Amino acid sequence: MVVGCDTQAFVHFKEGAAGCLTYSTSSKALRESGCKGLGSRWGLGCCTSEIPNGLKSLEANISRFANYANSLASDHCGFAFLASGYSYDFPPSDLDDRKLADADVPIELDWSIGNQTYDEAERNSARGYACPSNNSRCYGRYEGRVGYLCRCSSYNGNPYLESGCEGIATAGSTTTCLYFTHIAQT
Repeated sequence: MVVGCDTQAFVHFKEGAAGCLTYSTSSKALRESGCKGLGSRWGLGCCTSEIPNGLKSLEANISRFANYANSLASDHCGFAFLASGYSYDFPPSDLDDRKLADADVPIELDWSIGNQTYDEAERNSARGYACPSNNSRCYGRYEGRVGYLCRCSSYNGNPYLESGCEGIATAGSTTTCLYFTHIAQT
Protein backbone atom coordinates (compact mmCIF):
# COMPACT_ATOMS: atom_id res chain seq x y z
CA MET A 1 0.00 0.00 0.00
CA VAL A 2 1.19 3.53 -0.75
CA VAL A 3 -0.07 6.63 1.04
CA GLY A 4 0.82 10.24 0.19
CA CYS A 5 0.74 12.76 -2.62
CA ASP A 6 2.69 12.10 -5.82
CA THR A 7 4.30 8.96 -4.40
CA GLN A 8 5.04 5.67 -6.14
CA ALA A 9 6.27 2.32 -4.85
CA PHE A 10 7.25 -0.84 -6.67
CA VAL A 11 8.17 -4.32 -5.55
CA HIS A 12 10.55 -6.11 -7.91
CA PHE A 13 10.90 -9.88 -7.95
CA LYS A 14 12.34 -12.48 -10.32
CA GLU A 15 9.12 -12.93 -12.26
CA GLY A 16 8.30 -9.22 -12.67
CA ALA A 17 7.11 -6.28 -10.61
CA ALA A 18 4.05 -4.92 -8.84
CA GLY A 19 3.38 -1.40 -7.71
CA CYS A 20 1.17 1.62 -7.68
CA LEU A 21 1.22 5.41 -7.58
CA THR A 22 -0.73 8.14 -5.84
CA TYR A 23 -1.63 11.58 -7.06
CA SER A 24 -3.31 14.64 -5.65
CA THR A 25 -4.92 17.58 -7.35
CA SER A 26 -4.31 19.51 -4.14
CA SER A 27 -3.64 18.83 -0.48
CA LYS A 28 -6.98 20.43 0.33
CA ALA A 29 -8.84 18.02 -1.98
CA LEU A 30 -7.13 15.05 -0.37
CA ARG A 31 -8.04 16.21 3.14
CA GLU A 32 -11.65 16.73 2.14
CA SER A 33 -12.19 13.47 0.28
CA GLY A 34 -9.79 11.03 1.91
CA CYS A 35 -8.25 8.13 0.07
CA LYS A 36 -9.88 7.17 -3.22
CA GLY A 37 -7.45 4.49 -4.28
CA LEU A 38 -7.97 1.38 -2.18
CA GLY A 39 -8.04 -1.59 -4.50
CA SER A 40 -6.55 0.28 -7.46
CA ARG A 41 -3.05 0.74 -8.83
CA TRP A 42 -3.36 4.50 -8.87
CA GLY A 43 -5.44 6.70 -6.67
CA LEU A 44 -6.08 9.96 -4.93
CA GLY A 45 -3.94 9.85 -1.80
CA CYS A 46 -3.41 6.10 -1.66
CA CYS A 47 -3.22 2.98 -3.78
CA THR A 48 -2.72 -0.75 -3.40
CA SER A 49 -1.11 -3.51 -5.40
CA GLU A 50 -1.10 -7.24 -4.76
CA ILE A 51 2.13 -9.18 -4.43
CA PRO A 52 1.99 -12.68 -5.91
CA ASN A 53 2.30 -15.82 -3.79
CA GLY A 54 5.39 -17.99 -3.87
CA LEU A 55 8.09 -15.32 -3.98
CA LYS A 56 11.52 -16.31 -2.72
CA SER A 57 12.80 -12.74 -2.48
CA LEU A 58 11.76 -9.20 -3.34
CA GLU A 59 13.10 -5.66 -3.44
CA ALA A 60 10.96 -2.62 -2.67
CA ASN A 61 11.47 0.97 -3.86
CA ILE A 62 9.55 4.13 -2.99
CA SER A 63 9.99 7.48 -4.71
CA ARG A 64 8.22 10.71 -5.48
CA PHE A 65 7.28 12.14 -8.84
CA ALA A 66 6.07 15.55 -10.04
CA ASN A 67 8.29 16.98 -7.28
CA TYR A 68 5.25 17.09 -4.97
CA ALA A 69 3.90 19.92 -7.13
CA ASN A 70 0.33 19.56 -5.82
CA SER A 71 1.04 19.26 -2.11
CA LEU A 72 1.80 21.59 0.75
CA ALA A 73 5.29 21.66 2.28
CA SER A 74 3.97 19.73 5.29
CA ASP A 75 2.75 16.94 2.98
CA HIS A 76 6.10 16.09 1.42
CA CYS A 77 5.94 12.67 2.93
CA GLY A 78 5.04 9.39 1.31
CA PHE A 79 4.72 5.97 2.87
CA ALA A 80 4.82 2.47 1.45
CA PHE A 81 4.16 -0.60 3.55
CA LEU A 82 2.93 -4.16 3.45
CA ALA A 83 -0.51 -4.75 4.90
CA SER A 84 -2.75 -7.78 5.01
CA GLY A 85 -5.72 -7.27 2.71
CA TYR A 86 -7.36 -3.93 3.29
CA SER A 87 -6.51 -3.77 6.98
CA TYR A 88 -5.52 -0.11 6.84
CA ASP A 89 -8.34 2.43 6.85
CA PHE A 90 -6.92 5.72 5.55
CA PRO A 91 -7.87 8.78 7.59
CA PRO A 92 -6.64 11.96 5.83
CA SER A 93 -5.16 13.12 9.16
CA ASP A 94 -2.40 10.54 8.67
CA LEU A 95 -0.81 12.91 6.16
CA ASP A 96 -0.86 15.83 8.61
CA ASP A 97 0.41 14.47 11.89
CA ARG A 98 2.58 11.66 10.53
CA LYS A 99 0.93 9.03 12.73
CA LEU A 100 1.57 6.57 9.94
CA ALA A 101 5.33 6.66 10.53
CA ASP A 102 4.77 4.92 13.89
CA ALA A 103 1.72 2.83 13.00
CA ASP A 104 1.44 -0.95 13.15
CA VAL A 105 -0.59 -2.77 10.51
CA PRO A 106 -1.29 -6.52 10.28
CA ILE A 107 0.64 -8.59 7.75
CA GLU A 108 0.42 -12.27 6.93
CA LEU A 109 3.54 -14.23 6.11
CA ASP A 110 2.72 -17.51 4.41
CA TRP A 111 6.02 -19.35 4.33
CA SER A 112 7.48 -22.79 3.88
CA ILE A 113 10.93 -24.35 3.78
CA GLY A 114 12.73 -25.42 0.64
CA ASN A 115 11.56 -26.22 -2.84
CA GLN A 116 10.72 -29.89 -2.27
CA THR A 117 7.42 -31.41 -1.30
CA TYR A 118 7.32 -32.73 2.23
CA ASP A 119 7.46 -36.33 0.95
CA GLU A 120 10.67 -35.57 -0.94
CA ALA A 121 12.12 -33.75 2.06
CA GLU A 122 11.53 -36.71 4.40
CA ARG A 123 13.04 -39.15 1.88
CA ASN A 124 16.12 -36.92 1.61
CA SER A 125 16.28 -36.20 5.35
CA ALA A 126 20.05 -36.73 5.55
CA ARG A 127 20.61 -33.86 3.10
CA GLY A 128 19.51 -30.52 4.53
CA TYR A 129 16.18 -31.50 6.02
CA ALA A 130 15.00 -28.71 8.32
CA CYS A 131 13.15 -30.83 10.92
CA PRO A 132 16.22 -32.13 12.82
CA SER A 133 14.64 -33.29 16.09
CA ASN A 134 13.98 -37.01 16.51
CA ASN A 135 10.53 -35.99 17.74
CA SER A 136 9.66 -33.62 14.90
CA ARG A 137 7.95 -34.38 11.63
CA CYS A 138 7.37 -32.32 8.58
CA TYR A 139 4.03 -31.67 7.05
CA GLY A 140 3.14 -30.34 3.65
CA ARG A 141 1.63 -27.20 2.34
CA TYR A 142 -1.32 -26.95 0.03
CA GLU A 143 -1.86 -29.22 -2.94
CA GLY A 144 0.42 -28.30 -5.81
CA ARG A 145 2.75 -26.09 -3.75
CA VAL A 146 6.31 -26.89 -2.84
CA GLY A 147 7.92 -26.51 0.55
CA TYR A 148 7.14 -27.93 3.97
CA LEU A 149 6.87 -26.99 7.66
CA CYS A 150 7.87 -28.85 10.83
CA ARG A 151 5.95 -29.70 13.99
CA CYS A 152 6.64 -31.61 17.18
CA SER A 153 4.93 -35.03 17.20
CA SER A 154 3.30 -35.52 20.63
CA TYR A 155 5.94 -33.27 22.20
CA ASN A 156 6.23 -29.60 23.07
CA GLY A 157 8.92 -27.28 21.78
CA ASN A 158 10.54 -25.91 18.66
CA PRO A 159 10.69 -28.50 15.84
CA TYR A 160 13.40 -26.56 13.98
CA LEU A 161 16.01 -27.18 16.72
CA GLU A 162 17.87 -30.49 17.07
CA SER A 163 16.68 -31.01 20.65
CA GLY A 164 13.70 -28.70 20.29
CA CYS A 165 10.85 -31.20 20.79
CA GLU A 166 10.99 -32.33 24.40
CA GLY A 167 8.53 -33.13 27.16
CA ILE A 168 5.55 -35.18 26.16
CA ALA A 169 2.52 -33.03 25.44
CA THR A 170 -0.29 -33.58 27.91
CA ALA A 171 -3.93 -34.00 26.94
CA GLY A 172 -5.52 -30.67 26.18
CA SER A 173 -2.22 -28.80 25.85
CA THR A 174 -1.49 -26.94 22.68
CA THR A 175 1.73 -25.69 21.25
CA THR A 176 1.11 -22.23 19.91
CA CYS A 177 3.74 -19.92 18.50
CA LEU A 178 2.67 -16.33 18.03
CA TYR A 179 5.12 -13.70 16.89
CA PHE A 180 4.38 -10.02 16.61
CA THR A 181 6.81 -7.61 15.08
CA HIS A 182 7.07 -3.90 14.56
CA ILE A 183 8.97 -2.73 11.51
CA ALA A 184 10.91 0.26 12.74
CA GLN A 185 11.40 3.37 10.65
CA THR A 186 15.03 3.64 9.52
